[in-house]
Amino acid sequence: MMTINWILHQSKGLAYLAYMRHGRSLATIAPNVGRIKNAVADSTFPTPQQPPMKPVAKESIHAFDAEIMQAFSLLHIKGVEKPPVSLPSLLRQYDDNAGRAIRAKLLNESAPSLSRRPPLANGSFRSNGLTLVAHVVSDGQEDEIALASGFFIQPKGMRPMLVSCAHTLEQIRHSLLLDSAQSKSCTIIFSSDTDYFTAGEITASLPSSDIAIFSIPEEPITPYTLPVSMYPVPIDTSIMMPTFPHGKTTLLESTRLEWTKGKVWGYRDFSGRAAEPGSYDSLNHLLFMPPPVPGMSGAPLIEETSGAVIGIVTGSRMLSRVEGVRGWATPSETIFEVFELL
Repeated sequence: MMTINWILHQSKGLAYLAYMRHGRSLATIAPNVGRIKNAVADSTFPTPQQPPMKPVAKESIHAFDAEIMQAFSLLHIKGVEKPPVSLPSLLRQYDDNAGRAIRAKLLNESAPSLSRRPPLANGSFRSNGLTLVAHVVSDGQEDEIALASGFFIQPKGMRPMLVSCAHTLEQIRHSLLLDSAQSKSCTIIFSSDTDYFTAGEITASLPSSDIAIFSIPEEPITPYTLPVSMYPVPIDTSIMMPTFPHGKTTLLESTRLEWTKGKVWGYRDFSGRAAEPGSYDSLNHLLFMPPPVPGMSGAPLIEETSGAVIGIVTGSRMLSRVEGVRGWATPSETIFEVFELL
């Protein structure tokens, strides 16, 4: 009999939500680093207590799972001559290319033209400049999937690249299925309702900022790219953030998208101290409200007025009992650290 568990893990103020099924495990991560069913426990995450289970619609989970696994099978059939890049290879690139500079320039679009602004229309999750990123490993008997969001950027003179969070890669790294000689694995990027392809390589990564940048294939794919701002916005700036229709809480329940209004709540440095834009403070983390829903890690935060990306969602954090939970993001200016200056 299939059983479904919702497990909320909390440690050091970070939270993540994992969905687990016997024989198959899907994980949708809301914050920095997560671990799934067969993972090796990380010393920074003590064993959590399991809260009461919440009901999940099995039909929607099964359909969504089947869609990803069907794409996984078709990509491996198509890739007989040139198989998809495996997760172990991507993980080596993630480590080797940490902090690597990409020999290209990324245009600062803090005030993009109307034609460059994202549509921000309710509808398909993948028709608004967003992507679904699925890290998949299967040994033929068991499958494990780690889900995240992402968006495309356009470096000058290069193919578009995908920006996503890094902690789902850290999560799938500890899957025991990767140790099996029979296992196949890859990262699938769903760029529209019908188009999907595998990640080419991890061109650069910033593990401390929870960012991974992927190349995409040379095939005739024309992804919708988003404008990125180099400048931090003031506190209380209105932003638009992706979420799901009322009553749907995760990618496993809905692949449709709604945009909701939020605001920038504050900034923190690497030590967690409050930081101010326009000062000499190091702006390593952007706090926002309302907190993101699971599955939105890697999604963009967009300034409502300009339409530019000003942050990359990494999760949520409990600041204190008084302040409550806040959304956690990496300021978009961090992306420019891996590109040449204009």
